[in-house]
Amino acid sequence: MFPFIRFSSFVFFAGIALLSVGGFAQEISTAKRTPHFSLGVSAGELSDNSWIGVEVTSPIMHHRISFRIAGSVHWLEAYKAQFDHWGTFSVVSPTLVIYSDMYERSRWYMDIGPVFIIPQRRVSQKRIVSGVSTVVGLELFLIRGNSNFCYHFGIGLNYANAYADRLESNPRYSNGFIFTNGFRFYF
Repeated sequence: MFPFIRFSSFVFFAGIALLSVGGFAQEISTAKRTPHFSLGVSAGELSDNSWIGVEVTSPIMHHRISFRIAGSVHWLEAYKAQFDHWGTFSVVSPTLVIYSDMYERSRWYMDIGPVFIIPQRRVSQKRIVSGVSTVVGLELFLIRGNSNFCYHFGIGLNYANAYADRLESNPRYSNGFIFTNGFRFYF
């Protein structure tokens, strides 16, 4: 099931990226764009672990900065390989978001902040592990003339000193490259 999520995420990301190259003008928009808070859903990969999550973002302040809190559930691939069923861990991340100028139907963003990892008891003896994460991404507003609904994707790095100490080889998890994509709705 989860390799399907990986493949479908890749296909969706590649399709949107190809459409954005030829379909979006690169003129700076003077219209008032997305000043309100947003809700979003996303899915992706962190190292070799699939995840799904939700997020809430504050209104944009000073035309470029907002705060985001995201929560996600991750499926630990190493646990699946050893026990033939999924072990999970949750991640909560309050981050600072810095936006670029809004172009016709797109804008860049950078998400940076701490992460708090909450593993299942069958994965690790630790209750909470902290780390840091950064993602650089692009928001593509899908409806012409409307800046309320967007598809976003991004790549980044996550660092945490998290080990699955209840598994034989104590594999490290929640450490490495991040791929994220999903949808945001601005109110």
